[in-house]
Amino acid sequence: MINMYNKTIFVAHDFSKASKNAINIAAQFAENLNARLYVYNVIPVALLSDIENSYVFNPDEAIKRNTTLMRRMIATVRKQHKGLTIVFEVDYGLVIPLLTNKIAEIKPWLAILGVKKRNAFDRVVFGDVCSDLVDLVDVPFMAIPNNYSKFKLNQVVYAWDGQSSDVEHLSFIRKLLVNDGAQITALNVTHYDEKTQNLVPKFKLNLKKFFYKHKSHVVQLIGLDNKQAVNNALLKIKPDLLVVYSHRYNFFQKLFHASFSKKAIQFSKSPILIIKESKE
Repeated sequence: MINMYNKTIFVAHDFSKASKNAINIAAQFAENLNARLYVYNVIPVALLSDIENSYVFNPDEAIKRNTTLMRRMIATVRKQHKGLTIVFEVDYGLVIPLLTNKIAEIKPWLAILGVKKRNAFDRVVFGDVCSDLVDLVDVPFMAIPNNYSKFKLNQVVYAWDGQSSDVEHLSFIRKLLVNDGAQITALNVTHYDEKTQNLVPKFKLNLKKFFYKHKSHVVQLIGLDNKQAVNNALLKIKPDLLVVYSHRYNFFQKLFHASFSKKAIQFSKSPILIIKESKE
């Protein structure tokens, strides 16, 4: 088993199909890595109320009901993953602040959320929890699409921005790869930038050394639209996991650098792992 500094895998659950899939995958990771599974359920605060006040929402009753449902769900997970340590918590309030604060409090090794299937109108009106959390959490963050119930790691794609030959931040991926022989593909959208082209040989060598138990290669695509070029490539490769390294930008930098991580969550049909740039 892998000896991790923090042995907690956090997963949010709202009883939707997407979050049930996320729990199954989180339990699989926790079992493989000898980690504790922390399941967190948030009952959203009622922001809109009936004009006639004909219905009064009682959070205590909702918490009691969800606690019972959580116990049943966890009993099922324990049967499938015997010996797995699982703890859960039910909370009530605003979803994004509660999730952000809870993740900051327990500092999990990995946080996992399921991505619900929503149309464009839903995203505008209600927002997207996964996309919103990208800029708010500091731990590695995995978003599981609605159609994924099982997880394998034979084909991993890393969206390389071509700005550095360093691969140390990918050590997280190496810990997730339980079996040898996986294919690691570094995908780069290029405009024949001189700096990137000069980095390619060293980056290839570093990638090969770092993932010496696996196969690795670099694929460069010519294009002006990162999102479209990467999406087209992903449709062909069909990876088990897309890895994005999220840089930290200050307020003014964010005005000029659109978040590829947020875009990837919306278009990718594969699970996405977002690794945050260190604060150091």
